Amino acid sequence: MYALRIKPPLPYKSDIRARQPVNDLSFVHANNFESIVIIILPDLAVGHVRGMQPSVSAFRGRSVLCRYLASSRTPPCTKPFSSKRQWESLENEIRSRHIPVVHDYLTPRESFLLNLTLSDHLPRYSAKSVYDKARLPSTQDAYDLPPSHHMVYFPPTMPNSKMLPDGTDPLQSPQGEFTRRMWAGGEVHFNSSASARLKMDGSRVACVDSIENVAVKRPDSETPLIFVSVERQIGRVTEGESDDAVRKRLGREGEASTREIRNLVFMKPSKQGQHIGPARTQQPEHQGAEDFSHVVEPDAKLLFRYSALTFNAHAIHLDPEYCKQVEGLRGLLFHGPLCLTFFCTLLRLHLIGRTGSTKRGFETLKSIKYRNTHPLFCNEPVRFSGKQTGSNHWTMWAETPEGSLAATADIVTEQVDWIPGDVFEDVRALNIQ
Repeated sequence: MYALRIKPPLPYKSDIRARQPVNDLSFVHANNFESIVIIILPDLAVGHVRGMQPSVSAFRGRSVLCRYLASSRTPPCTKPFSSKRQWESLENEIRSRHIPVVHDYLTPRESFLLNLTLSDHLPRYSAKSVYDKARLPSTQDAYDLPPSHHMVYFPPTMPNSKMLPDGTDPLQSPQGEFTRRMWAGGEVHFNSSASARLKMDGSRVACVDSIENVAVKRPDSETPLIFVSVERQIGRVTEGESDDAVRKRLGREGEASTREIRNLVFMKPSKQGQHIGPARTQQPEHQGAEDFSHVVEPDAKLLFRYSALTFNAHAIHLDPEYCKQVEGLRGLLFHGPLCLTFFCTLLRLHLIGRTGSTKRGFETLKSIKYRNTHPLFCNEPVRFSGKQTGSNHWTMWAETPEGSLAATADIVTEQVDWIPGDVFEDVRALNIQ
């Protein structure tokens, strides 16, 4: 019997040849796991990865080639970074990446499904609320796209084989040693001008992504962090408009309907047995003085459906064993962008309630800047709260079950002289009630 233990990270292609006759061979993918063990018997070869049940394919013959494929792309150098020049080279390489333009059609279906997904977790202030209606809106007399609902459009356009082993996008990742990704926060700016507003009328839209910034924190420590900021410009396009023309036009000031910054942080694998403990005890600044508050109890169905709607295959939201064995988490992780979605949705519902019977205008979201400071978990209640801190300024935050701060948001609103169609239905429901 022969046993081979191989420590990741492995080269792009690593070959292990068994010269003995074998009958069965297990193929495994383990780029993020501690090791791969290939046990070769005179008539049997078995591959095993901790925490995973290998699949088996039958092979017969005198010689067998065991080939490990990390993915279809060649990763950057996996050796530890030891100099400033290496860090700078990595930063420049990430910034220079070309991310394809993603096109979509703005139909109400995705937004409608997001409303249904959120509905059980929102305040039931009206039995006639639009969130309780199980009827797909029409593209005629179309509604405006609600704030944060752009998240469920523009899915990443790559096959499964191009994705990283944890289900994330390789174009945004340093790769190599930095196999863990967390959503650190971001900001979104909404253009409410009549020419830029997005209506769910089936029109063609596009999203232009680019790497805006790369920053390395604690480069000389054992736990360096790489922050990658992704800028997204979203707007209407015409059929047949070239990607170069779309990039140029949406990059001009005031042309994009939505401008978003996503801040992602990448880390090295957690050490064996290392688990993320309770949140640091940090009390929200306005705790106890909020204008509104609502408790969300996230379950696996919410996380799965949000993952599906956002086309997000990241295993930390879907696979409990992966969370525990690989990431050192105690359970499924609440999505970072799901905090953004709840911040926007809950404040919007509060503003709808304040609108009441008026039909002369509406206070809508203009921008939001948010930070996720500590993980939130499935089946653990999350309290979202908000307080108006000035004219058209709001502060919101999310708390862990222990009352510690987990996420914050600074939101700017603006008064507009129109009421979105879905908001008008909610206002009318309030008046009927």
